[in-house]
Amino acid sequence: MKKKKKRKQQEQEEEEATEPASSHHPVLKFKLLDAENDALKAPDGERKKRRKKRDEALQVEKDCLSALPHEKKKKVKEKNDGAATSSRYTVSIAVAGSIIDNAQSFALATRLAGQIARAAAIFTVDEIVVFDDGVEGSSNKPPKWSEDGSESCGLFLSRILKYMETPQYLRHALIPKHNGLQFAGGLPPLDVPHQARRHEWLPYREGVKVYRVPPAAGSSCVNVGLYQDVVIQQSLKPGARVTVAMGSTRPEHGEVRVLEVVPPEEPREKAGLYWGYTVRHTSCLSAVFTNCPFMGGYDYIIGTSEHGQKIRAAEFTIPKFKHLLIVFGGVAGLEESKELDKTIKVADVASLFDIYLNTCPGQGSRTIRTEEAVLISLQYLQDPIMRALDLPFPP
Repeated sequence: MKKKKKRKQQEQEEEEATEPASSHHPVLKFKLLDAENDALKAPDGERKKRRKKRDEALQVEKDCLSALPHEKKKKVKEKNDGAATSSRYTVSIAVAGSIIDNAQSFALATRLAGQIARAAAIFTVDEIVVFDDGVEGSSNKPPKWSEDGSESCGLFLSRILKYMETPQYLRHALIPKHNGLQFAGGLPPLDVPHQARRHEWLPYREGVKVYRVPPAAGSSCVNVGLYQDVVIQQSLKPGARVTVAMGSTRPEHGEVRVLEVVPPEEPREKAGLYWGYTVRHTSCLSAVFTNCPFMGGYDYIIGTSEHGQKIRAAEFTIPKFKHLLIVFGGVAGLEESKELDKTIKVADVASLFDIYLNTCPGQGSRTIRTEEAVLISLQYLQDPIMRALDLPFPP
C-alpha cells in the first residue's frame, strides 16, 4: 500500500514538473497523459513497457521544445508578411516582365533573363522585382515565341531568376521540372559565395532538409552541398531551404560539430559575403512600391529613362538611405508602364520617383535594351552608392 502511494505521489510530481513545458505543445501533452494513464491501468507485466512509452513521449516533447525558439522566429517572420528586419542597407532593382516578349526565341529569352541575373549578382543586388504592365500589357500574356502559351512573360522571367539564384546542388530538391526551364541549364552560373563548390569551405552554406532519418530525435539531416549531409539540432520542415552556420574552419578528422540554422541575412551582415537576391513578382508598376517587403518601404527610388536628368556620375549624389530601389522600364520605357497601370493617377511619370535619371547620356544607339541598361546603370550608380553610405573602396 505504501509502495503504491509513493509511486502515485512520484508520478504526480513528474506530471507537475512537465506540465508547464507541455502547455506549449497541446498535442504532445495529450499524448503524454495518455501514456501515463495507460501505465496506471496496465497489468504488472506490461507496466514497464508502458512506462518506457511514457518516457519516450516525454523525450520527444523535450526535443520539440528545444526547437521552439526557431519556430517562434519563423512564425514572427510569417506574421510580418516576410518583412525584412535586417540592419544592413539593401539595393533593389525592378524590371518590366514585358522585356521577355522582345526576344526572338525561347532560347534567347532564357539568355536575356540570365543576363539580368548576372548583372544583379555582379553588383550585389539584394532584390529583383519583376512587374507586369497591367491587364493590357504584354507581360501578362504569353510571349509571342511561346509554343503552348501556358506562362506569361513576367512569370517566365521570375522563374529563370529564381533558378539562377538557387545553388546548383539544391535545384533538384527545390525547383520542380518546368517547360520554361528547358534552356536554363546552359546559362552561365552566377558563381556567388552561397553557390559554393563541394571542395570549398565557407563559414555558411545554403542547405535543404533531406528525407533521411536523423541520428537523434528533434534533429534534421541537411544537404549543404558537401560529400556528406550534416546534422542540425533542430526539427525542420522537409524540403525547407535554410542557411547553416558551418564554423570558421574546416572540422578536424573525427570532430563532431553541433550546427545550427541562422537567418539568411547573417552571412552578409557578419561575414561580408554576398548571399544572393530574392525575387518578387508584382501585377503592376505601382505594386512595386506598395508591396515593399522591407520595414518602412524604400526610402530612395530612382527611375531610369533616356528622358531623365543627365548628371555626371562623379557629381551625382544620393542621400544616405536604408533601402534603395532602381526601376527600369520595358521596351517602350517607364512612360508606357505608367500608362498601362490604371491605378497611377499622376500625369508625369517622373513624379513617381525621387529622381528620374539618364544613366547613359550621349548614347550612340537609338535604343538601349533593358538588360544593357541594368548593367550600365548599376555601374553608373556604384560610386554614388558607396559615397552615400560612406563605404570604403573595395580592396
